[in-house]
Amino acid sequence: MPKKIDVISGFCVRIPCQFEIPDSFKPSLKESVEAIWKKTSIEGPNVLSSQSTVSSSLKGNVIGNILDKNCTTVFHNFPAGFSETLFIRLQGPEPLRYTFQQGVNITVFKDVPLPTLSSNVQVMEVLEGTRLTLTCSTLISCPSIHPLMKWNPQLGEQLTPALQVKM
Repeated sequence: MPKKIDVISGFCVRIPCQFEIPDSFKPSLKESVEAIWKKTSIEGPNVLSSQSTVSSSLKGNVIGNILDKNCTTVFHNFPAGFSETLFIRLQGPEPLRYTFQQGVNITVFKDVPLPTLSSNVQVMEVLEGTRLTLTCSTLISCPSIHPLMKWNPQLGEQLTPALQVKM
């Protein structure tokens, strides 16, 4: 699980989550195990559960298969200004009550930042016909939203990539 994720307000975010548990808990890892996301501290309030309704402003789904030690989760529509550390807890048949010590710090930004553009050459001036690889990345990590990159090269002008998001 990443230690930090930046999110854009109003968008969803996918948090990849794989886990290992102590051997003493492995026999209790069954379909009935509940994955619970907790806020701010290990003992903090629940914000999302894989199996029950939680009274929280955060909505989402655990999309990973707990039996495969996968707690990947998609959260929807984070509010602007949200900045918390969330922890995952597994609860199942006794004795399985295990909260992971590492959380993920989530910071929500109001606006979509410009994408990061990099190339395989040091100088951006190239001759026409020269092969050039450009790599563009963006903060959006929601599986249901795919960024659309629009490139408008015009001679004599500075080239700036524009990010549009299709919903």
